[in-house]
Amino acid sequence: MPGSLFILLRYFLRIDNVMMKVNDTRIYHEFHKKYLIREYTSREAEVEELTVPYSLFVDPSQIAPHLPLNISLYHKLTIPEADSSSQSKSSSEPEPKQSNEANHET
Repeated sequence: MPGSLFILLRYFLRIDNVMMKVNDTRIYHEFHKKYLIREYTSREAEVEELTVPYSLFVDPSQIAPHLPLNISLYHKLTIPEADSSSQSKSSSEPEPKQSNEANHET
């Protein structure tokens, strides 16, 4: 993906013998486009509802497809155009302060 960016943020919660939860936020951006795509999903289930081997319970990537989808949100986030006047102001360095006191060596 030399011309794009993909980020996966994952929150995994496992309470032994009680419940499991996986929240994912995925962000995708193609550098030549002026927007990002953000997807948020939340999956959750009680352990007694799951019919998968316990060996899958320790790996979020393995268990996530087996959890029912509770929330799914999709957003197109537009990147605002930079104002050229604000760029020139922020890139300029402040002028150094001058001291009226003379340096004395002892």
